Amino acid sequence: MAINKSKSIKHNGSKLFVFEKDQNFSFLGKRLFIIFGKRGQTRGLHAHRKHNQYLICVNGECEVTLDNGHEIKKVILKSPEIGIEIKAMTWSKQVYKKKDTKILVLCDHTFKERDYIRDYLIFKKIVNEKKKEKPNILITGSLGHIGSYLIHNKDFVKCFNQIYLIDNLSAERYVSLFNLPKYGNFSFFNIDLPNHFVKKIVKKSDIVLHLAATTNAEASVNLKGKQKKKNFLSTIEVANLCCKYNKKFIFISSTSIYGSNKGIVDESCGKSDINPQSPYAVSKLKEENFLQTLQKKYNYNNFVILRFGTIFGYSIGIRFHTAVNKFCFQAATNLPITVWKTARNQKRPYLSLVDACRALIFITKNKMFNGEIYNILTNNYTVNDILNVIKKNRKIKVKLVNSRIMNQLSFNVSNEKIKSDSFTFIGSLKEEISNTLKKFSNLNQ
Repeated sequence: MAINKSKSIKHNGSKLFVFEKDQNFSFLGKRLFIIFGKRGQTRGLHAHRKHNQYLICVNGECEVTLDNGHEIKKVILKSPEIGIEIKAMTWSKQVYKKKDTKILVLCDHTFKERDYIRDYLIFKKIVNEKKKEKPNILITGSLGHIGSYLIHNKDFVKCFNQIYLIDNLSAERYVSLFNLPKYGNFSFFNIDLPNHFVKKIVKKSDIVLHLAATTNAEASVNLKGKQKKKNFLSTIEVANLCCKYNKKFIFISSTSIYGSNKGIVDESCGKSDINPQSPYAVSKLKEENFLQTLQKKYNYNNFVILRFGTIFGYSIGIRFHTAVNKFCFQAATNLPITVWKTARNQKRPYLSLVDACRALIFITKNKMFNGEIYNILTNNYTVNDILNVIKKNRKIKVKLVNSRIMNQLSFNVSNEKIKSDSFTFIGSLKEEISNTLKKFSNLNQ
């Protein structure tokens, strides 16, 4: 269901209401009809299997009830300024509230009786059957920066029947559980990995998305023991269970495993081109190798390795230790932006949360569980690229600092492999920085 406004144009004492494809409705129209309803009359009471419609109240007032089998919404249409798109497999009822109410309906198909579902019980049965076709997913580290975005994203949540959430709440991101979408089925488990209880949840799941990790690369220099326990050991446990029960496994690795390189690096790089420079990156590479060992030893290919670029963008579970988000926080709080001395003109791979979510949906829908590795990044940016975008929103000061893992060279990462499978990256550094800074809009004004 999509409710939106028309474009209103006044001209020579007249008023035009303009509805356009992609702006208001998503389909090409093939049929148009107008309903002249009587006051108190009820119409509709059906759903369409494949066809979509767009409703506009040209005159009078109509109450439209929409039921997709998971939630019910009521909308009042009483002006041609507002239109509503009714998607396929949505049960619709219209009650005409005023005399001479007229509803204009645009359809994407000609009339076909076989497309109609006129019995509500049959409609519910079909919805429930489709629901069973959706996989169950387990997400570890589900309340973090990436996980909290996914579980609040409509398109992601609707891909799954049941969503199991695991998080140890070490960062106390309780707010990530607030206001979860009504159309999702969620179960939360406050446990730390490794943990024997995970076996029960893996067995109920069709897909396991492994996000749980200590992710601060710079801080990981001082957390070698913790890094090993939280990252490597938890991955071993989850990967072994997925292998044992032949579950689909999405392992989130990192482009930081490439380290310093003079040219563009891709998934086919040999060992000589892989140069991880933090315990975090070393651990990720070790975990990748473990998965490939399972592949060779047990012929387990039901997994995919996604090397994510540095994440940027707002989510309810946002963290501010990565470059873009950290710089936004410092700019918003009038602090100097701290930049590694050698990093200002070096390129690094970055990934917007929008693209991270879309890539995970793409992998899942296309069943790309083939033992392959894919680089997932929106683009390669320099620190100056990021600073220049922030400058357009806030006045900033830059302070150069030392880091124990400063790279002497840039590294550019290619994302052509996933793009060759028809995936497109649409994330915007400009938009994500602007959106993040807006969250601090009433601060330090």
